[in-house]
Amino acid sequence: MKFIYRNNEIGFRRWAFTYIKEAERIVEMFPLYGRSSEKFYKEKQKEYEDAVRVLYEYNSLLLWLDEEETDIFQRAIVKNKIISDIKGSRVFLLIENVFKKWQTICFKNKKTRIKRIDNKAIGRKLKDIRNENFLTVTAVADALKIAPSTLRNYELGNRTISLNALYGLSQIYGVSIEQVMRYN
Repeated sequence: MKFIYRNNEIGFRRWAFTYIKEAERIVEMFPLYGRSSEKFYKEKQKEYEDAVRVLYEYNSLLLWLDEEETDIFQRAIVKNKIISDIKGSRVFLLIENVFKKWQTICFKNKKTRIKRIDNKAIGRKLKDIRNENFLTVTAVADALKIAPSTLRNYELGNRTISLNALYGLSQIYGVSIEQVMRYN
C-alpha cells in the first residue's frame, strides 16, 4: 500500500481514518514475511518503512495533543463518530487545532508526499545512459522518430519527456522506465 496524502483536510482524514489502521496492520504482519522469498520480503520492506513513518507521525501527534484534543481526534476523526456531548463549535475548534498540529508534524517543509518529476535530473540520467551506450543524439532521435533538438531538450531538462518517448528510450537503452526515473 502506498501512503500518499496531501496537505489538506481530505488528506488528514484519509491519514487518520485509513492509513493509521493500515500501517498498524502492515507493521504487525511484517515479521511473518521473513519466511517468504527474498524478493517478496524486499518489496514488503519499503511498505513497512512507510507504515513505520505513518505510525511515527501518529504517535508524535498524540504526544502533542492535550487530553481533550486526543479525545476528539480519536472519536471524530479516527473512529468517524458523531460527537453529541460537546458543543459543535467547540468540536470544530478542537478538530481545527488537531489538523494544524498534524500539518506541522507531517509537512514540516510544507511539501506534499507526492513527488514531482524533476526534468533536469531525468535529463541528466537520460544523457548518461545514452553516453554509456555510446549512442549519438542523432542516432537515438532517428530511432524514436523525433527531432534531435527534441531529444537534446529532454536531456537538458528544458522539456518534459512524454511517456511514449520515455518508453522508446527505455527500449533503445535496454533499461526499465523505473531505472530512468530513479535519478536520486
